[in-house]
Amino acid sequence: MSVRRQLSRWVVPIVFLASLALGLTAQQFPVLAIPVQGFFQDRRGTVYGAMLGLFGSLLGFVLATLAIVIGYVHHPRLQVLADSGQLRPLLRLYVSSTRWTAAAALSTMVALLADRDTAPNGLFFSVCGATLLAAVLSVGRLLSVTGRIVNIVADTGPRLPGR
Repeated sequence: MSVRRQLSRWVVPIVFLASLALGLTAQQFPVLAIPVQGFFQDRRGTVYGAMLGLFGSLLGFVLATLAIVIGYVHHPRLQVLADSGQLRPLLRLYVSSTRWTAAAALSTMVALLADRDTAPNGLFFSVCGATLLAAVLSVGRLLSVTGRIVNIVADTGPRLPGR
């Protein structure tokens, strides 16, 4: 496995851990936490509810695209992926994106239930922020790869080497 592929596999978990650490550290310094708390004042339910709806939709999108790709696995144009050994990493990417999006939805649901305006809890906010970044990166990467797959399947011309 190439170094680039190894690094790209760890980008999302590293971003998640770094943003979680940053969020938890920022809570220890009131100067950094006050602007965030000011934004969330009397809006926690609305913000968490919107995030939950967004992540629920993204989770549905990721699962639908995974089902479509699995349905096209035996398509002659995608056979090249199976022959080159790239099909398994592709499916791992879809599963990883599903996990990160589900984690973001779950953490947002827990925050919606537990983080209240009357008793703010920075831990829930930090976990939601970290899973938000991880899910967005994961889905962005998934969209990029899915776009390339659509181009492969939709191309009607002869398949040229390296393309």
